[in-house]
Amino acid sequence: MFGAAAASLGTYLRLAASDQETATWKDQLETLRLFAGLKDQTSPPDIVGGSDVTTKARVLSKPEPTYTERARAAGIGGTIILRAVFSSNGKVEHILVLRSLQGGLTERAIEAARRITFTPATKDGKPVSMIMELQYNFYLY
Repeated sequence: MFGAAAASLGTYLRLAASDQETATWKDQLETLRLFAGLKDQTSPPDIVGGSDVTTKARVLSKPEPTYTERARAAGIGGTIILRAVFSSNGKVEHILVLRSLQGGLTERAIEAARRITFTPATKDGKPVSMIMELQYNFYLY
């Protein structure tokens, strides 16, 4: 599934008009390739499944994204779902968009996810990377 998505996105990026237009999608392509490798057992060795860790990553702060004026004016709301690697070096990397919203909200959620601070997961006393799912809710009241 991730491999086929990566191939399709790669084709789109070769045909796209500008680098500015495709910057977010290039990150998604790299992430899709990583997640496809996880399925094929060719992933980096320090990415461990949640059931294989001694202690799970512990989120210390999760900044909330803000609404864009464009999304607010259009009345866009809902939930964005991301899957990300909480890496052994303490950074949130390889953010994959599973459910998006228009109006710049997905980009805001990705920016917020990159600012999460956490204590890395451990396995046998050593820091390891693990995959976690994140949800960001956008609702107008």
